Amino acid sequence: YYATHQYFLSRRSLYLVVWRVTDGRKGLAGALNWLRSIQARAPGSPVIMVATHYDQVANCNLPESESPEVLQRLIRSSIMGAPDADKLGLPRVLDSVEVSCNTRHNIRLLADIIYSVAFSVKPP
Repeated sequence: YYATHQYFLSRRSLYLVVWRVTDGRKGLAGALNWLRSIQARAPGSPVIMVATHYDQVANCNLPESESPEVLQRLIRSSIMGAPDADKLGLPRVLDSVEVSCNTRHNIRLLADIIYSVAFSVKPP
């Protein structure tokens, strides 16, 4: 199943790279693999990163170095703020947000971000 995902990557898409914030750096590493895959097959495509399960962070005993705040700073500085991100094999990550479907934390914000990006991006 996963082997076929690459065939559906297109430059005419807005991507949401979704990962579990409760997985800490391991989850972020998996998301990074998807970012590289998107850039390899649909260079320069817009991406929004979405960290899920935010309501479960308090119960999962992540080390401070893997807290959602630390990981968001890492995303914003090393991925979104990377000079020449394309040369690092990264697409255009336009935003990153933590959400929880259980508590609806940032769901409206995510919808607003998707709407804003979808209507501002010009097709290639």
